[in-house]
Amino acid sequence: MKLKPLNSFGIRLAVTMVFIIVMRVYAGGQIPGNVEALLNRARTANPQRYQFAIDRGAQIGVTSDRRSFYLLWYPPSKAAGPAIDKTLIVTMHGSASYAFDEFFLWYDAALKHGHGILALQWWFPDQAPPGDYYSPAEVYSAIEPVLKQQNLRPGRVLLHGFSRGSANGYYVSLFDRQSKNNFFGINLANAGGASTDYPLFIDVNSGKYSSSPFTGMRWLTFCGGQDPNPNRDGCPAMRRTADFIRQFGGTVDLAIEDQNVGHGGFHQNAAYPDLALTAFDTVLLRGNARWTVKAESFRIPNASIPNVGRVGSEIWLTVGGQGGIRLFRSAEGANSANSESIPGLGSALSGTGYTPTETVPRESADGRKELYVLGLGQPGTNKSIVFRLRDNGSGTFIRDPQSAVYSGTSADNQFLGVPDVYPASDGRLRLIYVTRGDTRQNSRIALSSDGGQSFTFEYDNPFNDLNVSNPGAGNTNVDPAVLKLSQGGFLAVTMRLKKLYLFLSADGRVFLPLNNGEPVEPAIFGPVATGYFDPTLVQMPDGRILMYATLEEGNGGQTSVVRATLSPQGALISVSAASFSESTLAPESIAAGFGINLATGTQTAPGTQLPTQLEGVSIKLIDSAGAERLAPLFFISPAQINFQVPANTISGEAVIQSIDASGVTSIGNALISMVAPGLFSANSDGKGVAAAQVLRVKSDGSQSYESIAKYDQNLMRFVPLPVNTLAGTDQVFLVLYGTGIRNFSSLSNMTAKIGGVDAQVVFAGPQGEFAGLDQVNLRLPDGLAGRGDVVVELIVDGRMANPVNIDVR
Repeated sequence: MKLKPLNSFGIRLAVTMVFIIVMRVYAGGQIPGNVEALLNRARTANPQRYQFAIDRGAQIGVTSDRRSFYLLWYPPSKAAGPAIDKTLIVTMHGSASYAFDEFFLWYDAALKHGHGILALQWWFPDQAPPGDYYSPAEVYSAIEPVLKQQNLRPGRVLLHGFSRGSANGYYVSLFDRQSKNNFFGINLANAGGASTDYPLFIDVNSGKYSSSPFTGMRWLTFCGGQDPNPNRDGCPAMRRTADFIRQFGGTVDLAIEDQNVGHGGFHQNAAYPDLALTAFDTVLLRGNARWTVKAESFRIPNASIPNVGRVGSEIWLTVGGQGGIRLFRSAEGANSANSESIPGLGSALSGTGYTPTETVPRESADGRKELYVLGLGQPGTNKSIVFRLRDNGSGTFIRDPQSAVYSGTSADNQFLGVPDVYPASDGRLRLIYVTRGDTRQNSRIALSSDGGQSFTFEYDNPFNDLNVSNPGAGNTNVDPAVLKLSQGGFLAVTMRLKKLYLFLSADGRVFLPLNNGEPVEPAIFGPVATGYFDPTLVQMPDGRILMYATLEEGNGGQTSVVRATLSPQGALISVSAASFSESTLAPESIAAGFGINLATGTQTAPGTQLPTQLEGVSIKLIDSAGAERLAPLFFISPAQINFQVPANTISGEAVIQSIDASGVTSIGNALISMVAPGLFSANSDGKGVAAAQVLRVKSDGSQSYESIAKYDQNLMRFVPLPVNTLAGTDQVFLVLYGTGIRNFSSLSNMTAKIGGVDAQVVFAGPQGEFAGLDQVNLRLPDGLAGRGDVVVELIVDGRMANPVNIDVR
């Protein structure tokens, strides 16, 4: 028996769920007495902070073990949005403190950056040690169900611990990785080191959790130089802990040290939470993206110090070498043969005592051609400062303003190097440069609020160079170039010991390493290439990113200017659109691919005949035999693409690649199996009430359909409607909708249970009206009446689908 109710509730619901993720919200029940007592203690300890959280809409939830509570809050901009857009700061307070304190301390920064807060009460003031705090395993058991209930995607959570919370947080994060949930994109260890005598520290060192249990995990650290316990919580402890993290495979992206503050210094300065959340924003922007660098045949021999920019409809490339600074212009930036002098450059700095060297081409916001020029002082003066030149309207460049736009700070001693200019997110301009007056040479940033007429120092150490032991040439990033990306964020490339390194930033000020900090080796340009200098970046109108650099070749130090293409390859996580299981996908099944910057907009396929391209976006699947096929597309958006696995894809490991209109790719893997059963649920999370309907067939052959769920406006979710299973002379069937089922071997290899009672499968196969949608009809067994909420289980060729529920009366 096959059902084709074209306009029925069930099919409309199932198809809708292919495109939409419905937010799950916490609906609190009665608070146990012991938790109520703990809440009262917190309220009494600081009534103002308690009321602060309540007034701002923080929900109070009870932990799954019913021993404690947590606060859950989202900023208004995210509260009613889809789960895929949500991010959280999970925070653990210090000794003898309360979750309301953490909420208060994080609130302003979280609101500014658009992140939610989950503050856990993990101290029990009425308990005797060691039961007065949750263990790290108990902490994770308390927060894991909440994160799952919120449908948080991997990497969308920052875990913060202060003091004792920090000392335990390393292992909370470890359990997240061991569970394979991978919720934590980054961890913030705030003034609490990893104690060497702690049992879990000893377990990690013994190899209990593998030789590199922190692999792929990222940390930020903070310490105060005036901490009263320097070897436990202060900078010596946090540096030692950073070595512990790195020893077991983790990375420390940002180490904040303030020598003027004590134990609670992190939240005493609003700049530090802002800095940490900017780093988190960068992690979210980056996702698991890996950038590739592909060498091109472009070459300008006997040249160096390239600088590139888009000026009007052209790419302007300036290089140094014989004959001084030369300009190469072309629409595609491919001109490596025909150069010209820059009118006015030779005389523009006359009378200043400086000679033009590095020349950065730019176009102002009002369309004027500009050059930012590094002026080199007279021999022996050790001076170099930055001037701005502008086209005077007749094609000649003159100083505008007459004085230097930036001379550096006292630490720079008017000796700057390798400048680059790029727009900030708010329309102002930033100048990044190498300080040469300080003994620890590293990159610094200055900011202009007047369109580049003047710059003032803004930020030191954007690449976190100086927060390492003995900073030097091997770990200090110089020759910086920064590009504001059209797809969001800022890409930087730097040089270290003649190799190049890539960084990303959400705000253009705080940069985190890409590609796990691995270098771009000179050898990509050939076996005789020995080093890089002076990289520079430009993005083409079609989205391509070009890097020009000075390449050193051979032992004689001969240099050429060369070019490469930089491409991000983000992680594409493909799951069943029904079950959200990442384990397997089946040919012709409906899948959802999650990533970052997958598309520039949102578009739905216009009809039931699915295209293989929407707004220039496509999905390519390469199966285990190497066959490449384009996938039919249901829907595209920046964070999610829904597609149908191409027919005839063979079993085995497959590569799935999304390609946007500019050629940017995101890549992931999936295991293909002939069947990968998934059942749609009403709340689009693969759990709870099924996306299904009941068919009642009367003795006269007439049929009627009944909904099994309705939308509750207050709970903002679907809730079950009771199903009347008392058949009498009627035949009653449950019609389920799913995907990944149609390639089953035979009905005899398909079993189902409802409430633990065997249910006959009377039909399974393609639904027929919608691509990839499958249908399974079960005869409702006797004996279910009055059972209430029961689980529906389906096994297809030995593979179990995600369980869903119905309510029977």
